[in-house]
Amino acid sequence: MRTRLLIVLLAITTAYTIACGDGASAPVGTPVAEGVGLVAWWGSEGSGDGQFNVAAGIAVDGSGNVYVADLGNNRVQVFSDDGELLRQWGSSGSGKGQFLSAAGIAVDGLDNIFVVDSGNDRVQVFSANGKFLREWGSRGDGDGQFTTPFGIAISTSGDVYIADSFNDRVQAFNTDGEFLRKWGSLGSGDGQFVDPVGIGVDGSGNVYVANSGSAFVQVFNADGDFLRKWDTRSGDDIRGHGPTSIAVDNSGNVYVADAANERIKVFTTTGGYLMQWGSPGRGAGQFKDPFWIGLDRSGNVYVTDFGTNSVQKFSVKLPNP
Repeated sequence: MRTRLLIVLLAITTAYTIACGDGASAPVGTPVAEGVGLVAWWGSEGSGDGQFNVAAGIAVDGSGNVYVADLGNNRVQVFSDDGELLRQWGSSGSGKGQFLSAAGIAVDGLDNIFVVDSGNDRVQVFSANGKFLREWGSRGDGDGQFTTPFGIAISTSGDVYIADSFNDRVQAFNTDGEFLRKWGSLGSGDGQFVDPVGIGVDGSGNVYVANSGSAFVQVFNADGDFLRKWDTRSGDDIRGHGPTSIAVDNSGNVYVADAANERIKVFTTTGGYLMQWGSPGRGAGQFKDPFWIGLDRSGNVYVTDFGTNSVQKFSVKLPNP
């Protein structure tokens, strides 16, 4: 999986071309699976307004505005909940407000925007309008340092959790960037990781980590104590590795982006399987490497698909567990 992540990052500095999505080909309301409907679809390959070069992290603020980390274009784009471009900021570089691979993105309770600037090994914080507020991090393996970080999640209490991918650990900070704690090391045991990428947090403050180098999700309390894990594989999976993103809704349902099998899976907080949707392709509800999951307060699910450089928004009615 580490090679896979490197390919994604290298794609932004080469002539690599990714085929574009075409949301206009599917009408709003298209059912894509039992209980799942397509609500909106936007994006294509490129550097213009509303286009992406590796659509990565996605997050939704309290007003329903959608923030997308446009990794290869080194910017953040902001959309309405139906895909209308509202604003954007960022450029290539290492200065304030610049990025070298904008990866994970999250919104805190004040609607400040936290962006994992993966290539610069730092976190940058902005207002909802894109005004630079602060930053922290540098390359290394010390406390508060990173080596190619990807995922980010913010708890209701304001703890900021970063998936420090190539250091195979999780680090926790307050919203000002003060280091709080860390856990994890390279390995396959409980509390160990191989390229953790996605990270989420539930309403009780428990932290969920998508271990992209295996098929497992691991769950920890806020202090980093291991609680449980589960295997995300299902019987019809073609490949057994590849969860890249994880998100937990207000009801405790856990959404996992299974990029290896081109689908989204949903579990209970204890790992009970609920449902899934998606298949390889470029149609409605299909994916070519679903990368990140975002949730809004109405329960809609947003998925960035870096193989088609698009965002799909779904309404989801979950079955009873």
